[in-house]
Amino acid sequence: MTRKIMSTILIFLLFYTPPIMGHRSLRILIFVSLAYILINFKYVARFISNTRFLLQYAIWGAIIIYILIVGHASGNGANYLAGQVYWLISVVPTCIVVACLIQKEGLGIKGVLDCSLIAGFAQSIIAIIAFLSPSIKQLLISSMIQGHVFKEQTYTYELLYRLFGYSGGLTFGMPALQSFLAMLALFLTVNYKPKYFFYVPFLAFSAIINARTSFVVMIICGVIIIFQRSNDNLKKAFRILVLVVLAIIVLVVSLPVLENIAPDTFNWISRGINELFLASRGNLDQGYFSYLTNSNKWIFPDGIGAIFGYGIRVMGNNKYNSATDVGFVNDMWFGGLIYLVIAYILFVMYCKRIKNIDVHQLDCPEALRINGLGKYLFASFIMTAFFLNFKTFIIDIHSLSMLFILMLIYADLFDMYAPSDLLSNEHGNKRKGFKIVFRR
Repeated sequence: MTRKIMSTILIFLLFYTPPIMGHRSLRILIFVSLAYILINFKYVARFISNTRFLLQYAIWGAIIIYILIVGHASGNGANYLAGQVYWLISVVPTCIVVACLIQKEGLGIKGVLDCSLIAGFAQSIIAIIAFLSPSIKQLLISSMIQGHVFKEQTYTYELLYRLFGYSGGLTFGMPALQSFLAMLALFLTVNYKPKYFFYVPFLAFSAIINARTSFVVMIICGVIIIFQRSNDNLKKAFRILVLVVLAIIVLVVSLPVLENIAPDTFNWISRGINELFLASRGNLDQGYFSYLTNSNKWIFPDGIGAIFGYGIRVMGNNKYNSATDVGFVNDMWFGGLIYLVIAYILFVMYCKRIKNIDVHQLDCPEALRINGLGKYLFASFIMTAFFLNFKTFIIDIHSLSMLFILMLIYADLFDMYAPSDLLSNEHGNKRKGFKIVFRR
């Protein structure tokens, strides 16, 4: 239980990067994860000494060096590499620690999901409290400004109708993760145990009040759940459809209540829903979907820059006069075709590795198996990343990518350890759950 609590705390700090004593939690996690790895080096070394893991780390390091060279050659320096560096020195080590803690506890992939959902639920409670209390919201915002999570002048206008919670990336990463976790909880409700539905409304609400992009994520993942189950059980698929329809009805009915409590937020969400309806009728000229038709958002680098990039993100004003949020375009400016092809191929390969969770679960006790989990995660990560990449660059450090890396690290851990009926931890004690057997 202690390891599960520790894992949940680490996941919360990793996913949401809140400030701790004036510093972003990712910086604190560098030292926490390093301390754990050094203290438990004999145990952890069996994982991190794996050839595939070392090769994966080397590839990430090579990409950073490549962007560093391109950036300096273009006069842009290394200002846009912070996310990739944090992946190597903070995110991956923390994910290794969490994976090892959960594996020692014998909880399997279910433990990863439970800790992630509990962390997401905690964030949703904070977001709801901030939504109901403007004074608490202001207190949280002030703390995040002091902790350099974001700059006040960047989000002055948005403070009126969103930014509810205690997290970095309140306008994209956090709500994208919350909506993804909401649908993951719905998947577990259908495929594992009904108790997981408890998480859905809290996670979904905390996502919607922070970013209308959440609707896109939930629609994509909801459709995947319906079609995945329709192949196995048509009756169950129909039940899912009814459940989704009921959820939409509840949402629509609750909107007048939202209008009374927070009219600015209500109007903002209403505009987003209207944009979805217009898009479904082929009108892509407004709001979120205008990125698809606005030619000014699709200006790619040319010449040698198209091949190598310039080591820069063009989400704001820059010397290239190409300002856009579109992820595909930003990746081209960042590292050109070379980076774009390598990064996207790696992403698909990693998704396939996560899909292998289904195969590894065959070794798990039946009570801990979650049917179709790997297949669902594969499809939802691929489709969600594709559509969100029209709004921002997905292959970077944000809350949803943290979950992705955690799932990838744990999937790799399954490749190295064979579960059976009992767990023998590093001290030789037995615990009900898994037996860790190193696969040579």
